[in-house]
Amino acid sequence: MTSTVYKAFVCALLTVAIFVVAGTFPNSIFQTGPAFASANSYSSLPTVGGEPAFATKADGMVSTVESHLQSENFTAAKQASAELTEMYPEFLKGWMLLGYCSTATSDFAGSNEAYARAIELGADKHNVLSRMAYNHIRLGEYDDAKECYRTILESNRDDFDALKQLGYLESKLGNFDAASHYYKRALDADPDNADMIVALAKVEAKRGGNGTVTDLLEKAVELDPENTAFLGKLGVVYIKEKEFDKAIDPLNKLIALEPENVNAYRNLGVAHYQLNQ
Repeated sequence: MTSTVYKAFVCALLTVAIFVVAGTFPNSIFQTGPAFASANSYSSLPTVGGEPAFATKADGMVSTVESHLQSENFTAAKQASAELTEMYPEFLKGWMLLGYCSTATSDFAGSNEAYARAIELGADKHNVLSRMAYNHIRLGEYDDAKECYRTILESNRDDFDALKQLGYLESKLGNFDAASHYYKRALDADPDNADMIVALAKVEAKRGGNGTVTDLLEKAVELDPENTAFLGKLGVVYIKEKEFDKAIDPLNKLIALEPENVNAYRNLGVAHYQLNQ
């Protein structure tokens, strides 16, 4: 018996009463998935269009805001951008900066007010709506966030990020059928996105589609064979489906990549234990 299998057996025997006799397995198999869209970096602010006639004075104030942002003094940056919008209420970039700085200081409602004004002035609606959705999520306003993403899809029905975020929101709210719908559409837009495949597998597990889950995870591992999270999930799913022989390969690969992963040894031990019954 190899040292790896021996270690696995030891771990298995410590937990077999829980996971074999009780017939249960960890319910946290699928706890990963697309996170909510985070606030983008300042360098990726949406395109804001043309400059006003008073660009010289406005540019000076913009420079002040940007200086505060570079030093990560977001409170001062927000104050300076508020002064900019007060002095130049038709200056689109000022409202974009105020929206960004408000999010950075956790004033999510104020940020969305600034972004709404920016849209009125002709800002790139797609990017601004994504930022507004993020703010709504932070405020717990999930229906408003979903509406932002749906509006994006009206102009581009295959927008991957909007589909991904709608899938995640529906999953978070327990609407697994809707989540599956959006994740499948996201995969139509990006068929080889391994993270999205696993996100769909999580939802399908909630819906009771074990066979589908296995197929999805096998594809995810095929696309990203050294992803330890995928390998671990696939191994546990095989065990859950009592395909213990299939569980051994992904779990051995996981242990090779993470020799100190106790859970991997435990699950490998469970698989070997069952095969030797």
